[in-house]
Amino acid sequence: MSSSTSPVDQAPWESWSLDPDFYAKLHDWNKRHPENKLDRLLVRIIVHIDTLKPLVDLIPDAPIPVRSLVKSIMFLIQLSAVCSAL
Repeated sequence: MSSSTSPVDQAPWESWSLDPDFYAKLHDWNKRHPENKLDRLLVRIIVHIDTLKPLVDLIPDAPIPVRSLVKSIMFLIQLSAVCSAL
């Protein structure tokens, strides 16, 4: 099977010109403002997850393992909060 198109020699983003000054300013701004909306959102979600843990046990786990799915999602959110705090 022969290909009629030639492979792409250059990726499209290789021709982009990026402004290093912008990234330096962004890095400086992030150093001065370490708190972001994601951190605040994750803290609020974790607080609500902790208050809802007793209700999760009331979710039926048969015939579809919904309770297990909800618990998995809760643990993934808690893990993402820990990873974003590092």
